[in-house]
Amino acid sequence: MNPVVELNGFSGRATFGGVVLNLFGNSARGIVATNETSQTNALFLGNASMDSPYFSRTGSGGSVSFLNNKYYDRTLGWVQTADQGTARTSAFITSMLEQMRTVKPTYTTDLPAGVTDAGLYRVNLRNGATGVRAYQTSDLYDHRQPGRRRDQP
Repeated sequence: MNPVVELNGFSGRATFGGVVLNLFGNSARGIVATNETSQTNALFLGNASMDSPYFSRTGSGGSVSFLNNKYYDRTLGWVQTADQGTARTSAFITSMLEQMRTVKPTYTTDLPAGVTDAGLYRVNLRNGATGVRAYQTSDLYDHRQPGRRRDQP
């Protein structure tokens, strides 16, 4: 089964905060970081899961931190998960939260060829086999006309 969040060979900055995962008893579906590069920067901060453990990091080439997260235990309630990954520093946290503090949503505009700008706001996924899966592919659908493919008149 695919993980809900998978960073595989990711280069750039990714921050996941305040995400609640219900993995339906299969903690292997949680968060997975693999094939890190020196350009991999990921912060998982203040997330929660109904299952534990739900974070797996198989490399060490980038900066990946899993901090202040929790899981639910039926007897104890919400339990703090041990911090994992790259040690926290104020410079790393500030850098990873910078986009959340400074970038404001704007109207979409046409981008140069080969440039991708994906923004996911207030996403609520329930009972799906896969949370979010992003692929590098051609822009087949015209976002200005929902449901209309670019290859159709």
